[in-house]
Amino acid sequence: MRLKGIIALIHLAMLVTIWPGVSAAGSPADYEAVSYNDAAKAAAFEFDSNALSQQMSAYPAPQEQNGLAFIAIESSSSDGLYGNETAETVSTHSEPVFDTIRTKTIDTRYFEIKFRFDKYDLDIDYMDNRNILQQLDSILNAIGVENIIKLEIISRSSPEGVYEHNIWLSEKRSATINKFMQDNYPHLTNIMVVYPDGESWQTLRDYVETDSRLNAQSIEKVIQVIDSDINIGTKKWRMENILGKDENVGDIYRYLYMTYYPKIRFSGMTIDHYTETVEITERIPVETTPTIIDTVVTVVEPYKPDTVVSPTFRRFPKMAIKTNMLYNATFTPKLGYAPILNVELEYYLAEDGRWSLLGEYEFPWWSKESEHQYLQILNLQLEARYYLKKHSQFTRHYLSAYSGANLFDLCFDDKEGSGVQGEGVHAGLGYGYVLPLNKKGNWKLELFLKGGFYIAYYDKYDTGEPFTGKYYYHWFGNISDFKPRSWRFRWLGPTGAGVTISYDLFYRKKQNK
Repeated sequence: MRLKGIIALIHLAMLVTIWPGVSAAGSPADYEAVSYNDAAKAAAFEFDSNALSQQMSAYPAPQEQNGLAFIAIESSSSDGLYGNETAETVSTHSEPVFDTIRTKTIDTRYFEIKFRFDKYDLDIDYMDNRNILQQLDSILNAIGVENIIKLEIISRSSPEGVYEHNIWLSEKRSATINKFMQDNYPHLTNIMVVYPDGESWQTLRDYVETDSRLNAQSIEKVIQVIDSDINIGTKKWRMENILGKDENVGDIYRYLYMTYYPKIRFSGMTIDHYTETVEITERIPVETTPTIIDTVVTVVEPYKPDTVVSPTFRRFPKMAIKTNMLYNATFTPKLGYAPILNVELEYYLAEDGRWSLLGEYEFPWWSKESEHQYLQILNLQLEARYYLKKHSQFTRHYLSAYSGANLFDLCFDDKEGSGVQGEGVHAGLGYGYVLPLNKKGNWKLELFLKGGFYIAYYDKYDTGEPFTGKYYYHWFGNISDFKPRSWRFRWLGPTGAGVTISYDLFYRKKQNK
């Protein structure tokens, strides 16, 4: 009895000690997940396992009591299990995932900088230039040079006046804007293309086509003139003279000139650039284990020009060859068609289109001995010209001063003393007008008048009777008193007139700064 009481007390103490662990063990899943560990068991119960086995070997223990003790020991090490279960539970409830999508599109900006009539300097106070330049600066800073694909600047002039001058004007305006951009935005030089484009006929056409004041018939009339494939000078003449009047605006050309011509003296700047948009979207969750999705963003490589900015050039005439058509049309009753053959060379001195030097040579050498007809002249003349309109490409009004010398032999009938032979000098002033005949301006028509003094020393001669093939001085005094060139001729008045056709042979070419 005493032994049974001792064993009962031991069992009771063991039950009291391990009961909290048995309560915490939970379910069979806990039991299966925990690995057996003697060290853990010993730590849990705080006694030596060898001593326990020696004590228990003397007392046969029931099988149920051995089972309770195993569960308690494995459950004691289940703290790590709980931690694993918590981590696994959290992984099935992940935070939301967001995708960042970047999209690049190409956008275009356009600016126009206006110029005053017949000017190429940049006036920021003219029209809306100041505001435009401020907008341009703001946009360029916002875009960034790395996003600019193309920067193109085209300069034009309004189509009134001399074509060649307008070409020159567009070149100078192009050079002005090119310098402005290089001074203020040097980092854009490598992607900038600047070039002149002459007269802005197409821009004028676009304005007229959308005009709200002109009636339909007037618009059609203007567009027909603009689209006509004719000489540029003729087209301008028609614009100024045959458009007539419109019931709403009056004189059509004057309306166009006042309304649209100031708008088409400009340099237009086109900027193509990338614009990036960023969109953040939440990825749709999936119930299954999420997989990592890489966000793929297609990025277009920035445009890199293949070539650097090409320099622009201006061109103006250097030398022209001419002939006077009036002299070439000379006709005499007995000689018939006997042109005063002539050739002129005009050398243009400066780019501004004002000063030139001209050399003229006349060389008719016609004769008809059977009829005693002679038209023989050698005339050399030098001339300096001053064109009144600057940058006119040597066209329009000019003044001149000339001097020259000649020798001559003239006879037009067989009457006594009808022939003259001698030399003369001449000098004077002239006025002329030069008109371009084609769009390029290398063919020109010139009208001129000259006046001054002419003095000649000559001899008269006649055929003799009968004619023996020789001519005799018209002299009836003593032969010893005869002096050659004893006759004198003086003249003050008109000395020349002409209708000249000219062609520009050579040109100068200079790079715009």
